[in-house]
Amino acid sequence: MTDAEFKAEVLKAALRYAARGWAVVPMWSMRADGQCTCGTACGKDAGKHTWLKWRKAATTDRAQIEEWFRANAPPRNIAVVTGETSGLTVIDIDGARGMATWAEKIAEHGEPVTA
Repeated sequence: MTDAEFKAEVLKAALRYAARGWAVVPMWSMRADGQCTCGTACGKDAGKHTWLKWRKAATTDRAQIEEWFRANAPPRNIAVVTGETSGLTVIDIDGARGMATWAEKIAEHGEPVTA
């Protein structure tokens, strides 16, 4: 996939999320060498942090999203703001211990209703 194709796909995805009422915000991305495009040593957060004040900037506004992800902008990732802002709750399960705990909670409370 070319850089231009990647950017076009990211823009389309961001607009789809916004159309669902999910506020989005641009994130730094990763270079081909695995380093973050922010220019600092981000370690495990490389490509996973915002480049602006996300609480104020997150939006569903099409014009703003198109500006952030325009063809001549640097490559960016997308974050969807969860919680009250977008009406989303996310459960992040890590590793075998997390899966075991999740299975216990499902046995205790039942399977959650999800999108």
